Amino acid sequence: MPSGVYFARVKLADYTLAYPGRCPTCLMKQHICLCGSVRPFPNRTPVTIVMHRREVYKPSGTSRLTNLALGNCDVYLRGHVRNPLDLEQMFPEPESCLYLNLSERSQELDRDFAESHAFTRLVVPDGSWRQARKMGRREPTLERMQWVRLPSGIDSRYRLRRQPVANGLATIEAIAIALGILDGPAVEDHLNAIFALMVERTLADRLAGPPSII
Repeated sequence: MPSGVYFARVKLADYTLAYPGRCPTCLMKQHICLCGSVRPFPNRTPVTIVMHRREVYKPSGTSRLTNLALGNCDVYLRGHVRNPLDLEQMFPEPESCLYLNLSERSQELDRDFAESHAFTRLVVPDGSWRQARKMGRREPTLERMQWVRLPSGIDSRYRLRRQPVANGLATIEAIAIALGILDGPAVEDHLNAIFALMVERTLADRLAGPPSII
């Protein structure tokens, strides 16, 4: 049965009004904008990010960057009220999708799993740990997908946000590792390089502090 929560396919570049002085596409500050350094990689496995509506304006989130950096990636906003879709419309054959999360019921995603299971798409929740965990439990369509988790022992390199759980990763890190397993190392290296540039520029900007007034 439908959950009653609205979803819609969105263009993240439309969600920019809350942050004047930032790039309208990547939401970074204008002087450290990443758009000129990002090219879309032609990933073989399609990626769908299901984003909680409270994440859409957060410059520290990494789904925007992921969306820019992958040629085969779309974003659905959970809690959207315009042009609503139900998850059943979005994923008519959920059993063929991989749903990435940290649940104990999830199978470890490795090359053996990828080679022995049929799948058509990687679906990734985006939100706080609590929001992402509830999303999978509350949506029957997500419940019917093949739930997978990344191999353990991977540490996040995200120094801009504190990870509240063990094995917690930024969205772009998690997708990079998953696509590295599914599509090969080239796409993983591509996403990791862009993520490293985001962290580097943001930390350098914080250390520089506000411009001096003469």
